[in-house]
Amino acid sequence: MLRTKVEQTFSSPSNDETSAELSAVVYFSTDGQLYLQKGEENLVFNSAFPDMVEGARFLKQLKTVWVPSEQVILTEITVPGKRRSDWLAALPYALEERLSAPVEHYHFVPLKRFSDGRTQVAVVTHTLMQAWVETLQAIGGGHLQLVADCFRLPEPSENHWNRVREEGRCLLRSGVYQGFGALQGWFDPLLYSAKYSANQQAGSSTTEIDELLSDDLANSSSRIDAVLNLRVGPYGGKHGYSGMAKIWGWPLGAVAALLVISMLDTSIQTSRLQEQAQSYKQQSHALFKQLFPQTKRIINIKSQTLSNLKQQSGGGSDTVSFMPWLHQIETLVQPGKGVKIDKLDWSLKQKQLSFYLQASKTESLQVLETQAKQRLQNAQVRLQLKTVTPQLVEGILYVAAP
Repeated sequence: MLRTKVEQTFSSPSNDETSAELSAVVYFSTDGQLYLQKGEENLVFNSAFPDMVEGARFLKQLKTVWVPSEQVILTEITVPGKRRSDWLAALPYALEERLSAPVEHYHFVPLKRFSDGRTQVAVVTHTLMQAWVETLQAIGGGHLQLVADCFRLPEPSENHWNRVREEGRCLLRSGVYQGFGALQGWFDPLLYSAKYSANQQAGSSTTEIDELLSDDLANSSSRIDAVLNLRVGPYGGKHGYSGMAKIWGWPLGAVAALLVISMLDTSIQTSRLQEQAQSYKQQSHALFKQLFPQTKRIINIKSQTLSNLKQQSGGGSDTVSFMPWLHQIETLVQPGKGVKIDKLDWSLKQKQLSFYLQASKTESLQVLETQAKQRLQNAQVRLQLKTVTPQLVEGILYVAAP
């Protein structure tokens, strides 16, 4: 998380004339830990308050908790369909080839839909969403929205992008619903690819990068659009500590009634899920026929859906479509593993990411290739050795779309 002197002011009225102000930012780090930043201090949230009740009272004043932009894919894709239910159902399949795991592993949040079918979307794994939401609910913050921290930057003006650099990390906001974050060493290749693609689409080369100061992030929560909240669908916000207090304040009879209703609701939901599982195939075929009425026979619905989507979207490319590959490879190349990335290249035309690697022995590169193939099952991974000496081995790891 960007650790800067940013302030977000929340007030808790003590009487009609005075109020207490608290300047703080709450955020998740890339390892899933929840932190409280107050001034120049960064504290683990659970150790920042004397007890859970005090922490829940503090969270009641908040609106937003920030999550690392490195773990959220913000992209644009063309998805056919007139009705919202149709294009929402097709959205995961339109993005499938750009993800490093099956679509069932991801949570999709549409941010903006244009009349020509272009859709700006945020994608994050279910594993991360569940971990974030469970952490907030456990401390009474079930009402809080989760937003990628690149949106802490103000919205850029036309032909300009906003960037903040601090402590080896960069955040960039390139539009109302677009941006990304990365470590300094990974940022420049990402920026080059995103900027090149944006300039190609605009037919010009006028995109400028505006360097902002940490003070430009102050009070950023107050200008956050609710549509940027990742907590939609199954992760929708619920009442935090204050809602729980109201429930426990009811008479015992009302509590018993709620428990009965909860048990009935669980039973109904279980039955409904079973019915949905039984009718899934029929519903999928019906939706396919609505979207692609020209197809007379359904043999493999997944393959046929991807083929039709490619034809309708014209095969448009995502400015940062290689982000999932990059995230997976980054975790494999860590200090102590004997492999160093010397250079990184991205080919928009070939949809290929090239890692120029150095190691002390050939086995280190071969192990990396094997691990990359296991993780990136939706990509083509190939290692090419360039130089082999007793002291140094150099090679190129190619990761390309199938």
